[in-house]
Amino acid sequence: MKPLRFFALLGWSLLTLAGCGDSAAPPALAKPATADAFSLLAAAQVRAEVRWAPQMTLFAHLPLPADTLPAIAPEGVALRVAAARDAIEQAKALPVATLAPASREALALFLRQREEELEGARYPEELFPLSAPDGGFALWAMTALARGEVVPETAADHAAWLQVLGQVPAWVDAAIANLNQAEARGLGLAPEAWRSLSAQVALAAAAEVVPPAGAWGNVNAAAQPALAARYTALTMDELRPALRRLQARLETGVRGAKGSPVWADLPLGEEWYAFRLRRATGMPFTPRQWHDAALAEVQQLEARLAGAMPAVVALGVQGSAPVPALASTPPTSPLAWERLSLAEVPAWQRSTPQPAHRDGYGVYRLLVRSEVAASGDAAAAEAALKEVRDQVALLVIDTGLHGLGWNRQQAVDYLAAHSRWQGPAALETVGAVLASAGWPSAPAAGGLRLWQLRQTVAAQQGAAFDEALFDQQLGAWGLLPLSVLEARMRAWAETMTARAALAAPVAPVVPPTP
Repeated sequence: MKPLRFFALLGWSLLTLAGCGDSAAPPALAKPATADAFSLLAAAQVRAEVRWAPQMTLFAHLPLPADTLPAIAPEGVALRVAAARDAIEQAKALPVATLAPASREALALFLRQREEELEGARYPEELFPLSAPDGGFALWAMTALARGEVVPETAADHAAWLQVLGQVPAWVDAAIANLNQAEARGLGLAPEAWRSLSAQVALAAAAEVVPPAGAWGNVNAAAQPALAARYTALTMDELRPALRRLQARLETGVRGAKGSPVWADLPLGEEWYAFRLRRATGMPFTPRQWHDAALAEVQQLEARLAGAMPAVVALGVQGSAPVPALASTPPTSPLAWERLSLAEVPAWQRSTPQPAHRDGYGVYRLLVRSEVAASGDAAAAEAALKEVRDQVALLVIDTGLHGLGWNRQQAVDYLAAHSRWQGPAALETVGAVLASAGWPSAPAAGGLRLWQLRQTVAAQQGAAFDEALFDQQLGAWGLLPLSVLEARMRAWAETMTARAALAAPVAPVVPPTP
């Protein structure tokens, strides 16, 4: 089975590197080779993760355990935290100096992911289960196949995917229990946020989970009707009733919500939002840094749209490393975003979403498109720039609302002045940002960061710069935190520049004429 692009959120799994399948056990009393130590650790983490992340059965070709728990259930959270602690302890005990360079890089990324899990455990994230990127497991599962993010190839793949879909009702029950607990503890979101979440669930409940044409893999036509009947029965009998229960619970939240609380109003709210922003963007910048840089970027983009500036200026933060901008691909986007072509990666690497890298590529390609179109198709260049500006505007209001004390009307007014969202559409967009703090900032952050990286590499390589090769390299390691991606891209660019210098012909020495 090939899960494409989302958990492209995460690429497909390179089992040989990270040993993420069930590898053969070493002989009794045999000491595993040092070079295999990280692979064994990563494989053990994946096997543990299947307990609360059923999608891992697809990524690592593992069976779904009978004792699977929803990741947002208290027992699932406890398992996740315990597994992260154990993995960190074991990872730090590995003899790093003796590992191969690729394994050292993988180990550093593995540790970063587990440490972020522990840091996130400080906050009651599971009490607002739909506020995570892409709406949580249930919403992803209901739409992943239709979007081509999961592509079953065999009858066994379809059976495995049906098992994953079968976990949706348990996830919904856990979500409702957590929302009830949040309410009992006095935690709540703004009415607009509850309404936005309810709308997401309604769309998922209406989704068609039967594979569309072309998504049956190599299952022969004669076998497809029986499989389609299984999909339909599961949808009608279990999935839609469960999601409708969740939607009804969210509508109760709408009616009971008071005022317009933001993430900073919740317990540990300021720290919680700062963590969400760091994790969504993959960069260590504060809400204030992002906000100020995004305000300046919107001004620069609008100046270019007005013809006052000849080129896109990459987003930067004063007094620190350059900072990116935002992007959250809204479903109402007027332009199709290009998708990143990803290399296969280990299953363990695909358990953590990297929206700044994944969705940021689409914003980056819009900027490239605007430059190319500027010399021939002014309308296309303008449309691309407006889309980028809209994404950066989302970063402005996300950080403004949750990090800097903006109220709802300030956010609505800003969108009305600096985006395509007007009137009810602006209010709806603000509701989505209130519900999913931090995550709406990721794509534009990645997009302008990648654009800036491209400009740097192009200047460094001059005429030797190959845009297609650069774009291909952006997906060479799967999805990564932006800071990790940038470091790897810089190292790659330096290597390519050095190779080009060595391969350059040496001009012959002409002796002076007597």
